[in-house]
Amino acid sequence: MPMGRWRGWGAALAVAFSLLIMLKNASAAESLRVAQMQLFLIPAPVEHTVRVMEAFDLRTDGRSVNAHFTLPEQASEVSVQAPGGLRAQTKGSAVGVTGTAPSDGAFQVTVTYHLPMPGMAQSIRWHADYPVDQALVYVPEGEVSLSAEGVLTGTRTVDISGTTFRVFTRLGVPADTDWPLQVQVMPAPTTGSDTGGLPVIGLDHSQRANAMQALANLALAAFVLAVGLASIRRSTRGGPAARPQDEEAAWTAWVQLERAYENGDVDTASYERRRAALKRRIVALRTQAPGGRE
Repeated sequence: MPMGRWRGWGAALAVAFSLLIMLKNASAAESLRVAQMQLFLIPAPVEHTVRVMEAFDLRTDGRSVNAHFTLPEQASEVSVQAPGGLRAQTKGSAVGVTGTAPSDGAFQVTVTYHLPMPGMAQSIRWHADYPVDQALVYVPEGEVSLSAEGVLTGTRTVDISGTTFRVFTRLGVPADTDWPLQVQVMPAPTTGSDTGGLPVIGLDHSQRANAMQALANLALAAFVLAVGLASIRRSTRGGPAARPQDEEAAWTAWVQLERAYENGDVDTASYERRRAALKRRIVALRTQAPGGRE
C-alpha cells in the first residue's frame, strides 16, 4: 500500500479520535447539574458595594470535571473554594473548576465577590451555566428587599451567626439563562437627635458587620465541610492503617455538618446521607486502629 494512503488513514483516525474526545467531554459537561444553589446578597451602602456569595451543590455522572461559572462583569475581589481533587481559578468575569470529582459525583463550590452599588438599589443578572434544581436567595431580614422572577410566594427565615436572613426560593432554573434580581436597601428607623429627626437610609455599622461576619462564617463552614468530606473519601480508598487524626477529621466534619443543618444550609436528604457516611467512616476508623477500638 502506498505511503500516502497510510498517511491518509492516519489523519482520518486522528480526526475521529479527536471527535470522540470532544463528544465525550461534551457529554460529561451535559451531565453536570446544580442540585442546589445558595445565593447570599448583603448590601453595604456606605461602601457602595454588594457582597455576594454563591454556594453550588453540584452533581455529575462522570469523574472528570471541567466546569465554568459566569460572574457579573463588574465582579471584583473574586474568591473561589473547591474540595480536594479539584482546581479552581478565576479568569476575568468567570471561574473555572477542573479535576476529578468524588466517587459519588457530589461536591460543592463556593464563590464570593463584590459588586458596585452606587445608590440604594442594585440590579443583578445572575447567569445559570448549568441547570439548577433549586435556587435559594438570602437577604438580611428587615434591611433589604428582593425582587426576582420566578420565586415562590412563601418565604422563610434562618439565623446565621446572629443575623436573620429572609430566604426566597425558586424551583428550576434552565441552563444557559439569565435570572434578573434586584436588591434594595430598606429605610432604617430614625435615630433621633443624632440626625435631627431625619430618616437614615441603609445599614448601620453594627448591622453590616454582623451580616458580613455571618457570610464569612458560612463560607468557612462550607469550605471546612467540603474539605472534611473530601479527606474522608480519600481515606476510604485504602492505604495504611487509620491514624488518630483521620478520626478527628471525621468528627470535625460531623460537627460542621450538624451546624450547617441547624442553620438550614443543608437539606434534610443531604444531611442524612452525609451523617450516615460519617458514622460509617468513624466506625471503620475505630476498627482499623491498633487494638481495634469499639
